[in-house]
Amino acid sequence: PRWRGRRAKLWLDTRLLELIRAARGRKDGHGLLWELVHAKDEGGLHLSDQELLDNIRLLLLAGHETTAGHISWGLADLLRHPDYLESVLAQQSAVLGDRTELGYEHLPRLKRMEWALKETERLNPVAYVLMRTAQEDIELSGYRIPKGSSVFLSPTLSHRLPEVWTLPELYDPERFGP
Repeated sequence: PRWRGRRAKLWLDTRLLELIRAARGRKDGHGLLWELVHAKDEGGLHLSDQELLDNIRLLLLAGHETTAGHISWGLADLLRHPDYLESVLAQQSAVLGDRTELGYEHLPRLKRMEWALKETERLNPVAYVLMRTAQEDIELSGYRIPKGSSVFLSPTLSHRLPEVWTLPELYDPERFGP
């Protein structure tokens, strides 16, 4: 029933507001919530409580499925390509040393993992269909698409076009390298 959903949303919002207020009270901190709470827009303003709640709910619900899917495909791709996995692990070891925690400062140096995730997204996009609205009349391959029409795109197909990608079916993370 609808009242259960409303009650769950109220419970979640109450807990999130407690966390938001606690994060606002800390001058020094780390983590996504602290970063969101202390982020400022171009005018120097912080997000309102409602804006924070909306963004956090979006990250919790929408971000979970896409992130879990992307990580799962990424792991499957690396396991199918043990030589590349070995190079990712070697770079990780060189960057992190004996540390067990990964920080934001390490990410720019983990290029081989970045390339692997980009190649996974190319081959197995988490958004397999996108919908857009034509902003103007378009003529494409003899077809007229009038302004205002809904246009459906398939990254799964466009990421495998041979006129765009060299050997499009091949898993090659280094195509994203220098």
